[in-house]
Amino acid sequence: MAGIFLCGALAFEPLADAVLGSVGQLSDLNLSGYRQSSVAEGRLSALVPDAGYSVPGKVLRGASEEAEARFRYFLSVFGVEAQQLTVEVQKLWFPAGNPVLPDWDAGIWSARYATLMTRVAFEVMTHRTTYTAQEMAARLPPILARAELWVNQNAEPPTPEHDAERDVIVHAVHRPYMNFFAVQEMDLQFRKQDGTMSEVMNRGALQLGEASVVLPYDPVTDSVLLIQQFRASLLIGGSRAPWVWETVAGMTDPSETPVETAHREAMEEAGLTLWHLEQVADGVSSPGCMSDRLFLYVGLTDLSRLEDGGGLASEGEDIKREIVSFDDLMAGVDSGRYRAIPMLALALWLARHRDRLRAMV
Repeated sequence: MAGIFLCGALAFEPLADAVLGSVGQLSDLNLSGYRQSSVAEGRLSALVPDAGYSVPGKVLRGASEEAEARFRYFLSVFGVEAQQLTVEVQKLWFPAGNPVLPDWDAGIWSARYATLMTRVAFEVMTHRTTYTAQEMAARLPPILARAELWVNQNAEPPTPEHDAERDVIVHAVHRPYMNFFAVQEMDLQFRKQDGTMSEVMNRGALQLGEASVVLPYDPVTDSVLLIQQFRASLLIGGSRAPWVWETVAGMTDPSETPVETAHREAMEEAGLTLWHLEQVADGVSSPGCMSDRLFLYVGLTDLSRLEDGGGLASEGEDIKREIVSFDDLMAGVDSGRYRAIPMLALALWLARHRDRLRAMV
C-alpha cells in the first residue's frame, strides 16, 4: 500500500474527508524539491519539481486501494494527474502539475474555495461509480454552479424567527440522481409553527443553481424582444406544444456575477448589447420543489441593432427571436399566450415602470 500526500486544497480536512471517505490518522511531512502550482482556475493545487522549494502537508500512510482510487479519480475530474514518488521508503501519491502554471495562493483558496470545493467533492464522489472521470469532468460546470448557490445562500443570515441550524434536524442525505440537474433528498425534522418538532419525513428538491433572466426593452420604440425555443421539460410533462415564448435566460457560470450572465446571455441568445440593467427581483422560482435563485432584469437596449443570436449550437439551442410592441406584449399576457412565469413577472413590472424607463432616453 502507498501513502497519499495531502497538501494545499486537499490538506483542508473536510475536503479530504469528502474525497477519500475518511482521512484517518495523518502525519506531518515537509516535501522537499517541489512547489505548489494553481490548477483548475485556482480551485486546487498540484506539485511541480523545484529544488528551491518545499511543500508542507499531511500524509495518510498505508492508504487503502479504495482511498487511492478515490484520490486518483477526483484529481482526474479536474484534469490533474496523480503520480508516485518514494519518500523515506514510503511510496506516496501526490497531485502533479505543470511548472508554467501560477503558484497556488493558500489565502485566496481558503477564503474563496474551501467550502465550495468541499460541496463539489461530496457530489463528485457520491456519483463516481456512475460516471468516468471524463464524464464527470463534462458535468463540472453545473456541479460548480450548484455548489456556488449553496455557498451564497448559506452565507446569508437566518431570520430571528427561524434558523436552520437550530430548527432543522437532518437525519440522512440521499443523492439519487445527478446529470445537468441533480436531485437531493433528506430525511429530516423541522420546527413547526407551534414550536414542536415535526415527525421525521423525507423531502427532496431538484437542485439547479443561480440564473439570470432578462427582458430586453427598447424604450425608444416601446417594444421588447422575446425568444422561442423547444423545452424538453414541457414534453416530459406531457405537453404537445413544448415550444414556449420566454425571455433571455441562462445559468450563471462559476465565478460569474448575475449581471455578467445577463449581458452574456443577451448577446448569445438574442444578439443584443444592453446599455442598462434594471434589477427587478432576486428570488426562488418554485420553493416547494427546487433549490435555485433567479435574478430578474429588464435590460434597456436598441432593438434596431440586432446581431447574430440564436443561442449556442454546442448547447443544442435553437432560438427564434421576435420583436413585440409593449401593447402586444400585454395583450399576450392577458390572453394567456405567454406562459413562462418569469416573463410574466417582468412584463407586469415593466408595465409599472415603463414611463420612468422611457424618460431615461
